[in-house]
Amino acid sequence: MDKQNPGIIKDNKKRGEWAESVFAARAAENGLPVNQPSGDSETFDCVVGRPGKFVAVQVKGTIAELPNAKRYMCSVSTNNKRYQAGAFDFMAAYVIPEDAWYIIPAKLILG
Repeated sequence: MDKQNPGIIKDNKKRGEWAESVFAARAAENGLPVNQPSGDSETFDCVVGRPGKFVAVQVKGTIAELPNAKRYMCSVSTNNKRYQAGAFDFMAAYVIPEDAWYIIPAKLILG
């Protein structure tokens, strides 16, 4: 599959919604059931797994390349506020220009 074109969606919210749908598709391609809550008021974007083994996932996408480096910045906040402990189990960070996913346990992010 070709790398994603980061210029497709300029609006941050719409690009975030697109990244969530890409995550759901990639998880399904790998045999993982995905469910998404209605609306956007939860502290997580989707639940992955089966009964007894569900995990809450917060999806973040970035196109923000740091100047003079092949590194990207990804915000780990919501509405400029830090996530509270227990808000989600894993963060799925999508570096859109590289078409690369990083699955990070929340305990390495929070606190």
